[in-house]
Amino acid sequence: MCGIICIVSRPSARPLPIAADLLDALDKAITAGNIGAIAECASHVAAVDAALRGESGTAALVDNLQLVGGLVSRLDQLDAIASQAEQVLEAATGLSTQEVERRSNELIALRDATWSLRNDRLRTAKLVGELAGKSASDSARNAYLSIQQSFSALDRMEVRGIAGGVTIIDDFGHHPTAIRETLRALRVKYPGQKLWAVFEPRSNTTRRAVFQTELVTAFADADGVVIAEVARPDQLPLDNRLDTTRLMSDLAATGKPSAYLPDAPAIVEHLKKNVNGGDVICVFSNGGFDGIHAKLLQRLQRP
Repeated sequence: MCGIICIVSRPSARPLPIAADLLDALDKAITAGNIGAIAECASHVAAVDAALRGESGTAALVDNLQLVGGLVSRLDQLDAIASQAEQVLEAATGLSTQEVERRSNELIALRDATWSLRNDRLRTAKLVGELAGKSASDSARNAYLSIQQSFSALDRMEVRGIAGGVTIIDDFGHHPTAIRETLRALRVKYPGQKLWAVFEPRSNTTRRAVFQTELVTAFADADGVVIAEVARPDQLPLDNRLDTTRLMSDLAATGKPSAYLPDAPAIVEHLKKNVNGGDVICVFSNGGFDGIHAKLLQRLQRP
């Protein structure tokens, strides 16, 4: 059995972005971030990300080691700024729910922009350059770009292994949009197979009530959902914390089997009892999740 994929794209009319302008914009983002202006910082990074989209952006990056190196070094600084801002927000007390939500949304915007720039723009350009080769024509490189973009959602997932016929996948799901897009892509990749979503509310935003409603719809394409205990719950006031009781109730109302369990070992045992060969488990976390991937593979191999 074979398949044929046809991808049609329109040639870009945009001029190539200027390297100096891109680096200058990231320098402005760093300056803004260092004084706590996270929204302004995120806006500058998002502008660079937008400039590097598509054929013109890829053409500017392919084989341009100086530009890529400059972008990467600045992204490293921006990641440090975001981490510091998250620590400050984590330690803050007495903030209103609205203020926490505002700051959290600014951090999400910054994290999304840096992640997209590093993993979508730079990584895509690297892969396209490797596939097309140094002597490739613009049309050939653009064709490879179209193919890479078509499979980019699936590309971000990492298959950790298969045990007992069950496929274990890892994905850096740090907010509802990313979770929803990944599950949609998995539904296409594994049609007819039962899809389990395992989610650890570990990031600064997913631990809070900011995405209380959005998380329910994010799991729409999953057949079953397992939620781990909110990380460091004692550090959050109750009115700002993700309400897991409500989340479980809302998921149950959709008719979707769901469970809220305290840790990785409990989740592994729950899945061992409920999954079957051919099922797919996607683990969403921005951390190690207590080695849950290895634990699942080991447990599912045993009777």
